[in-house]
Amino acid sequence: KKLKDPEVSSARFFEVIAALGQKLGAILFQLPPRWRADAERLRAFLEALPAGHRAAFEFRDESWFTDEVLAALSDHGAAFCIYDLAGRCSPLEVTGDFVYLRLHGPGGPYSGSYDDRALGAWAERIAGWQAEGRDVFAYFDNDETGYAVIDALRLIERLGVSRP
Repeated sequence: KKLKDPEVSSARFFEVIAALGQKLGAILFQLPPRWRADAERLRAFLEALPAGHRAAFEFRDESWFTDEVLAALSDHGAAFCIYDLAGRCSPLEVTGDFVYLRLHGPGGPYSGSYDDRALGAWAERIAGWQAEGRDVFAYFDNDETGYAVIDALRLIERLGVSRP
């Protein structure tokens, strides 16, 4: 609904996800690729979100990459979703007490495997954010030919995290 009528449309959503309890991490709101920035509507949406949830916003139209939008997110503790898509990276902006990262694939949308250099750079960034006391949610979406799980495991290894 492009952030319209958040009080009406989100009430049922938040009621349903409450069943996840402690397993609920951050909630991603992904906006359409050709929908231009509307900072006023974003602020209204953020103000309508119920307290106690971590929200992240993935802006796929570059018109959203503004100081006004970043300030709105920061004012509400919401995360600017940092993403890499087919070699194009969003700004590396951190607006909340957590970081939300989506790696969609280096070769094309949702495809290709990240090389060691790229994973090393992401591991360094993640370690830096964690050193600042931020939680990091990192997701791989390069699953067209099954690389997402492999790349995630390689990143986990680089970070020195023991697997569950």
